[in-house]
Amino acid sequence: MRAGFVGVVMIVLLAGCQADIPGDPGPDFSVTPAPYVPVPGVSTEGIEDVDQLARAHEQALAGRSYTVHMNLTVHRPNGTVRGGSSTQIQVGPDHERFWLASTSFGDYPFDGTAQPDVDAWSSGSTTFLRRTHPDRIVYRAYDTADTGWDQAPPDGATIRAYLGGWDRVTVTDRDREDGARYHVTAAEGSRSIEAAILDSGLVLEFTAVRPAASFVRLEVAGRATYAVRYELVGETSVERPPWLDEAIRVTRNQTYVGQG
Repeated sequence: MRAGFVGVVMIVLLAGCQADIPGDPGPDFSVTPAPYVPVPGVSTEGIEDVDQLARAHEQALAGRSYTVHMNLTVHRPNGTVRGGSSTQIQVGPDHERFWLASTSFGDYPFDGTAQPDVDAWSSGSTTFLRRTHPDRIVYRAYDTADTGWDQAPPDGATIRAYLGGWDRVTVTDRDREDGARYHVTAAEGSRSIEAAILDSGLVLEFTAVRPAASFVRLEVAGRATYAVRYELVGETSVERPPWLDEAIRVTRNQTYVGQG
């Protein structure tokens, strides 16, 4: 450590001495900073073009694998938790191979009706679906192109829906350890948004709060909090679920149309 420190000191001293020679400015050790490239559609002035941001978000994921977590929590008007869901999707680089796992809790979206847990795994051409009810497990197999699972949000349309349409948005330029460049916040009435965006335009995470409309009544019934976070971008491996062999056995020679 001491030898290294002395070596650094000597380099600095020699550079200083050489710079003192009359008529010789010495070597130029200055580094020209790389030109700053702003996040597409975003600046410290706000979200200037949400369509451009949405396109950049999709482009940042194009040809890359990723894992995305989506959590929905719905509160009643009195603040108690009504229900919600927790969903994780592993997506392969071709965006055709994926594993979706979703668990629901409480009685949302329908009062008094528990929703089954849902798993969907795609080989790229065939999607196997497992629904876990309290008293039974149901398997189905579909042509992936017929299901729409590979187009499941969050996508560019999700970015437009949640980060667009704000009258006033606060954008803070700061670097985080996870690589996020911009921190976005906005609040209007009963809705709000908070997001972190990478230089590429990938919306790494966002949390949105909005009124939760009742499925049986038109008036507002509490609030919904939707949180999304990406991870392992370019590093996700789409695993084979432990229930896949059983799904293949049960659905042998049974291919359904649509999502059933």
